[in-house]
Amino acid sequence: MKEWQRKIVDFVRGWCPKVKEPKTSHFSLVRALKIKEVMREKILLTVGFLVVVIVLALFLVACFPTPRALLKQNVYERTFNDMWGSISLDVIVHYETEADGTWSRSSEGKYNITVLIKPTYVNESVISECNVIRWRVGGGPISIAGGWLYLTEEPAPIDYGLDLMSFWLNQSVWCVVSQVYHLNPSHYPRGVQDQSILTFWFMIREILTNGTSRIFNVGDFLSVEISV
Repeated sequence: MKEWQRKIVDFVRGWCPKVKEPKTSHFSLVRALKIKEVMREKILLTVGFLVVVIVLALFLVACFPTPRALLKQNVYERTFNDMWGSISLDVIVHYETEADGTWSRSSEGKYNITVLIKPTYVNESVISECNVIRWRVGGGPISIAGGWLYLTEEPAPIDYGLDLMSFWLNQSVWCVVSQVYHLNPSHYPRGVQDQSILTFWFMIREILTNGTSRIFNVGDFLSVEISV
């Protein structure tokens, strides 16, 4: 090629726009497509997992009842003395209610009741033994007509009953009874009965140091409001 021809070719090359080759190779394109495919699969798996969790939660809610709220723990305490000034007893009642302090009419209205007796004073020069020979704990008023309060016969043998003296000497608390109390909805219709009565009553027999005995009664009741 002659000199003048080479100059013309160089001039044309300099005037024409240069075409840049793509920087992305065939390998790079394949890799990008693979990453998009993997991301799409992860998104589908995540969505599927969330759907399964939501369906399972709805199934559990439908099949299992909602747990009840924690019951309120109530404590009632009262001191009883015999008429001779020989003994003093604390009766402690632990009883459950709903969180608002009521008992419910529903079929789930079941509440633990525990009654304790704690001797706080015993004149040991006068009393050699002290027993609980009868007791009653439950719902409804104490039946005076049935003779609960004025029952005075002494069952035999003389050591019959549950001993309180050992609990006085050990300074411990004796549990008389622990039971579950259930309000039967049929016994407490709405609009008729708005309160329930929790009663406790005990017949105490003292064995004196001179060999004789005497009886006295202790008891009380608690009024608990009934809710729907």
